[in-house]
Amino acid sequence: MTDAEELVAQGYEALRTGDSTGARRAFEAVAPEPPNGAVVEGLARAAYLDHAYLPAIEPWVAAYEAYRGGGDGVGAIRVARTLAYMYLSILGDAAVMRGWFARAVSLLADEGPCAESGWVSLNQGMFESDPKLKELRYREALALSPGFAERVGAATRVDRFHGSPVPNFFRKPYGPGWALVGDAGYTKDPITAQGISNAFLDAERCATALDAVFASERPFDEAMAGWHAERDAHAMAIYEFTTQMATLEPPPPEMQQLLGAISSNQPAMDAFVSVTAGTLSPAEFFNPAYIEGLMSAPV
Repeated sequence: MTDAEELVAQGYEALRTGDSTGARRAFEAVAPEPPNGAVVEGLARAAYLDHAYLPAIEPWVAAYEAYRGGGDGVGAIRVARTLAYMYLSILGDAAVMRGWFARAVSLLADEGPCAESGWVSLNQGMFESDPKLKELRYREALALSPGFAERVGAATRVDRFHGSPVPNFFRKPYGPGWALVGDAGYTKDPITAQGISNAFLDAERCATALDAVFASERPFDEAMAGWHAERDAHAMAIYEFTTQMATLEPPPPEMQQLLGAISSNQPAMDAFVSVTAGTLSPAEFFNPAYIEGLMSAPV
């Protein structure tokens, strides 16, 4: 193993343990020329681990180019899939997402069966509207593990496949002797990946309301109704934002205009990523006064 290979191995081991600083240190110690796809991809992953989602996109694009230039089709497919995810989940740009995923599919046709084949099939199946094609993609992925595919093929399926999209709904979250938190109380499409964080917030608010009840500070119905109203007020803006994004349709013209305007403004881009990360409410971000303040601030 060469020194460069040893450093790359150290970098990926650091990523596996969540040590983004150690990973970055190892990758940056590798000579920058010629471009090394594994190194640049590692730097992108380190940025992602630090929640620097937008800054991670540029090195992922560079990694794709390095893999392509070095003849590593599998690496290029993996990064193209990753960029498809980034453009959809972080930037909400379904058109660019489709472009990157089309690259992955095209490269796979040239590469043939490989470690990325199953992932590409599963990703294709996620967005197939025809249930028969969805099942076909699922079985294509299973075929990469012949033993497991044989077991599944010999089994009897008793229900239809369940996947995205999911029902989106709000429920009354309480009643005599019971309470619903997280997805049990309200569910939105997982495309913005906020289920677990919302569940923790919901559980905290429910516990606060119940504490007031057990401390005889508020009647049960009053305390729980307050929690219910607070939950809905907090959730509605991101719920509407999520369900629109989950259609996978191009953003409305006004959204496209906004994304184009903020694309060269780092604070504004960071704020938009904060929306998709759940740390900034869409209601606040899309407030015209807030946008104006972001765009007028020094870059």
